[in-house]
Amino acid sequence: MIRDIFKIGVYDKEIFIDNDVLINYANFIEKKSQGVKKTNRGGFQSNDLVDDCLNELQNKIVECVNDYTKQINMNISELKNIWCNINYYKDYNVLHDHGNKGISGVYYSQTPKNCGNIIFFHPAWQLNQGGSTDSVYTSPGHWLPAKKGVLYLFPSWLLHQVEPNLNKDEKRISYSFNVL
Repeated sequence: MIRDIFKIGVYDKEIFIDNDVLINYANFIEKKSQGVKKTNRGGFQSNDLVDDCLNELQNKIVECVNDYTKQINMNISELKNIWCNINYYKDYNVLHDHGNKGISGVYYSQTPKNCGNIIFFHPAWQLNQGGSTDSVYTSPGHWLPAKKGVLYLFPSWLLHQVEPNLNKDEKRISYSFNVL
């Protein structure tokens, strides 16, 4: 008998909001700001954002976080920060986490074909090197597709990276956030 004694829940939900507003806002922010260099290699990552045009997205984030935390028995619901990411051809985000506590997430507002996936790494991924990628028990990581309109939530400590955008003509635009 196998008992699953440790589990990590990654929440995903397709939400329906006006992505054109988010795309236009990300493009506007990129033009008026130098952005920051954190986990991005190439592309643009904004500073933390505060703007009324993000209200619809922020409300959906809080709604999804409430659903997620209810299912995993946590009491977290305050959106701490949100920022946008724009990845052009071959731009990506390196392996990173968002700290020791809380919930983090990403919402994809523009995802052209071949724009790269998000990959989550098992907490003991170093020990699982050489394990079968077909097994939830021995795989060092698990990928989920970058898909327009999809929101992912995960524990802030969960290591993840974003593959390079291999679309030569279109950029990937996402909004990342932390909730405490």
